[in-house]
Amino acid sequence: KEQGKTLSQADRRLIQGRADDLARAMVHTVQMRRGAPFWDYMPIPNKFNNRQTPNDLVHQVYIIWGAEVYRDCGGSVRLPWTRAQALESLDRYWRDGLIYSFPQDVTYTEKKDLYGGQQSILWGAGAMLAFYARYGSEAQAAHALDSLVQAYGPMPRARLYPQADPKNDKFFPRQAAHALWGWSCYCFTSRN
Repeated sequence: KEQGKTLSQADRRLIQGRADDLARAMVHTVQMRRGAPFWDYMPIPNKFNNRQTPNDLVHQVYIIWGAEVYRDCGGSVRLPWTRAQALESLDRYWRDGLIYSFPQDVTYTEKKDLYGGQQSILWGAGAMLAFYARYGSEAQAAHALDSLVQAYGPMPRARLYPQADPKNDKFFPRQAAHALWGWSCYCFTSRN
């Protein structure tokens, strides 16, 4: 949509068709849980024949971000969830004021320590902040920003995990880039 004038009509139709196919796949694989959309990390069956595993926070944001951009660009496939429901899905990654790697509205029987007990890695918190800043309310974005700063420390040397030793100065560019994405959206997105 942004580059419509630079594409030939044939290229535009090809890209639009692929975007529509992806939207149909998202609609086909969505799991609406108490009004909020979720997806497994890999739909079953897959070439690895893995059991169902939940999506972590950063991948949830990637999916709903792409869906909202598709919606904003006037995609032809009707998405069966609203933007408010997409935001609600992110709210499920919070528990007791902390951001977790996996949704906290379900009880996990396998890998309970990982799925139910691990706070989010930095990129998940940064992606959440970006989505709240772009599509959510000022209060949601401010809460995510406060949590990111409190739990992960100040930029540019934010920690990988909230529990990490603050004296460890190891830098993770990909992780920090997601936090910067979130901060940038917070600072430069006008919210209604």
